[in-house]
Amino acid sequence: MHIMSHLLGIFVILEATQKERLTILTIKAIVVDMDGTFLNEEKAYDRERFLRLKEMMNERGMHFVVASGNQYDRLIEYFPDFGENLFYIADNGADVRYHGDVLASQTLPQALYPVLIDYIQTHFKQAHMILTGKKGVYASEQENAQFLEMANFFYPKIDLIDFSAPINDEIFKFGLNFPVSIVHEAVAELKSVFGDKVQIVASGHGAIDVVSKDAGKEVGIQKMLEFFELEPQEIAVFGDNYNDIGMFKLTPHSYAPSNAVRDIKILAKEIIGSNEQQAVLEKMETLINLVPVYA
Repeated sequence: MHIMSHLLGIFVILEATQKERLTILTIKAIVVDMDGTFLNEEKAYDRERFLRLKEMMNERGMHFVVASGNQYDRLIEYFPDFGENLFYIADNGADVRYHGDVLASQTLPQALYPVLIDYIQTHFKQAHMILTGKKGVYASEQENAQFLEMANFFYPKIDLIDFSAPINDEIFKFGLNFPVSIVHEAVAELKSVFGDKVQIVASGHGAIDVVSKDAGKEVGIQKMLEFFELEPQEIAVFGDNYNDIGMFKLTPHSYAPSNAVRDIKILAKEIIGSNEQQAVLEKMETLINLVPVYA
């Protein structure tokens, strides 16, 4: 009887493993967050290994999708071998592009620009502010040089303007930077004041993104699903922070690096190694190898 129970247990495990394998066979797109997930702390990744994996994905008809709070112009710099020829969900879903074509664009209400700027400058003296728009990226002409030097890594070209004057652009995102110790307090306060008008989310390392209510990485992913005619269960997503929660709720195939915030780990199907260990590339290779090559 004991042997029979043992054999039954093995059969159940094998059956579950086989079901998992068959489910993975349906994956047709891999979606990655960048900072803290795909990139290490030096904002780099193993390009040679990724090129091999991308070729394997091509052979299987799989799509590689970048979903980030970063600006589009910065994202394409991370992939010099492909440039515009990837699917990008930039500015937390406010700017969605494929092969350089804009597929979706969600900007903030223009009437809110001066209201947001005034509130942040008045109530958060320690905060820094970068605005990303359709025509450019902007910071206050009074912004300090040390912050601008850091910000230039994420935003290749920043125009310094007078924030008290009208902004002649359509803005995708207010990118705010706070001391890490007050981020959660700042998010709560901003949501209490502006939460009915905009979407406010912490995106890691003291950053808070303010985008349209109609934006979000999950909105960009929905656009991608429509474009490629896929179902949510046919994608795998990787992310580490609060701005990834929406896309983790979209699909059963969600993977969080070990350095992810607790709320993401709770939602994840599986917790993998850290971004410093290139764990995303490791898991991508496993997933890709389970998908058959096109005949």
